[in-house]
Amino acid sequence: MGKVEVGFWEIEKIIGKFAGDNKDFLDKVEFVVGVSRGGLVPAALLAAKIDKPLAAAYINKQDEIFFDRGEWIAGKNVLVVDDVIRSGKTLWLVKNHLQKCCRPKSISFFVLFKVKSLQNEDYRIQSFSREIDEDVVFPWD
Repeated sequence: MGKVEVGFWEIEKIIGKFAGDNKDFLDKVEFVVGVSRGGLVPAALLAAKIDKPLAAAYINKQDEIFFDRGEWIAGKNVLVVDDVIRSGKTLWLVKNHLQKCCRPKSISFFVLFKVKSLQNEDYRIQSFSREIDEDVVFPWD
């Protein structure tokens, strides 16, 4: 498996295109949640671009999630942002945690890159810039 390096300029371009192509959807989003660590930068860029509040969900090596802003997203339309989806495990963990602790009205997902082999439809990924077979190296790696 090869590697693809992605720079900040490309990430900003992806965020800009997503925001421009999904204005109606993003108008309904009330909160952006960035998945630590890789999703925080794109989530912050997107939240600033669409003028929505941002919070971070941190996942440790034991798959425990730390999210202390549950009252902020209760009953709201939430967009979870991550940099890459490889297996779907992270999104599954975040989705289940947010549903249990916070009860948002809806949870959607935006990832910069999606590995082609992922076929799980449970995640309702709103958008991704492209499917990949290679490993992605981000500026924060």
